[in-house]
Amino acid sequence: MKPLAPQTKVKVLSLKLEGTVLEQLKTGEYRVVCGSMTLVRPAKDLEPLAKDQWQKYSHVGQKKKYQADSLEEKPVERIDLHGMRVHEALAHIETFLDKAMMADCGRVEIIHGVGTGALMQAVHEFLKKQSYVKRFHLDERNTGTTWVYF
Repeated sequence: MKPLAPQTKVKVLSLKLEGTVLEQLKTGEYRVVCGSMTLVRPAKDLEPLAKDQWQKYSHVGQKKKYQADSLEEKPVERIDLHGMRVHEALAHIETFLDKAMMADCGRVEIIHGVGTGALMQAVHEFLKKQSYVKRFHLDERNTGTTWVYF
């Protein structure tokens, strides 16, 4: 593969993200910007994109919300867990938080509802165990919502 020039649009194969090459490093790896993230990737993990393929693998620069029912298509700021059982909700939260971290969200909203409080309690226990969660709290106006800060 020939060297990639700066400003070349590429697909980061391992992450399925679209990015732009900033520079080639002395190590032979490339510095690539994907939205708000700057990555250093080996050449074998990068595939140049034709103009008609841009934005096929990611929506660079756009923050997205992800909802539990369709994690790939909604904006990353809120997830609604209404109607889910605890084990199902926790699986969705884990994926949602990973994507929110990748999208560089400062905070996200988890809507768990009020109900019996079992889902809220499980969500809070899960959040306490996550090292990347700086803090979280119930919304002052709606106890069925928890705000999470990274």
